[in-house]
Amino acid sequence: MPDAHRHIVPLKKDDVSALFSPTIIIPAAEINYQTKTWGAKSLIPIRGKYLIEHQIETILSVYPKADIILIVGQSAERIINYLYKKYRIRFIHNRDYESKNVIYSLSLGLQASIRQNVMIIYGDLFFNREAICIIKKKSTILIDNQNQIKEDEVGIVKGYNLVTNFSYGWDIKWGQIIYLTGNELSLFIHYCFQKENENLFCYEVFNKIISDGGKIEYIQPQNYRIRKIVHPSDLEKI
Repeated sequence: MPDAHRHIVPLKKDDVSALFSPTIIIPAAEINYQTKTWGAKSLIPIRGKYLIEHQIETILSVYPKADIILIVGQSAERIINYLYKKYRIRFIHNRDYESKNVIYSLSLGLQASIRQNVMIIYGDLFFNREAICIIKKKSTILIDNQNQIKEDEVGIVKGYNLVTNFSYGWDIKWGQIIYLTGNELSLFIHYCFQKENENLFCYEVFNKIISDGGKIEYIQPQNYRIRKIVHPSDLEKI
């Protein structure tokens, strides 16, 4: 990937409109082999709609001016043809989705983003409005200690109001939704645009950000609901 750089201007204290009009990147290009009978993650059927439709409609109900960027890979043409007349969102086709990891998909979305605050929502999540009400004036993640995210997913270690580490094996789980702004967004872009990092997982890059002095807060909103769809049996819990 060519070298790239974005200058991130801090949000002004009174810039409420910008704060609640983020770029929202949904990385949904990668294949989930346990749900491959449905095709792409975005096309998982739930309650008469595809998963991506639930995601977009929930996002727009909270952030109606959000700039939504969907990263597609498997079944890209089918997804784009189905969605482009229904929703005002942007599409990026990751043609290397079979050989590259999620960081590469996110780097494509970040290059297209023109806003100074970004939310990342994984493409296999089913969630309610409360789960994405995490935007503050600082970088923040959704956490889960109610067993809504499975035990074998990435967890976090909490310090005083801050995340100190992301790793497997911790009891408190990362909800796979993160809001980035300011220095943390700049660092994330820096690492995503480095070729040697394009096969890393997100949590590995977050640990790099923390090591470089980035500060990521955490929040667990009241009445949030979230479910990661990695197996057909997960639909029974929705």
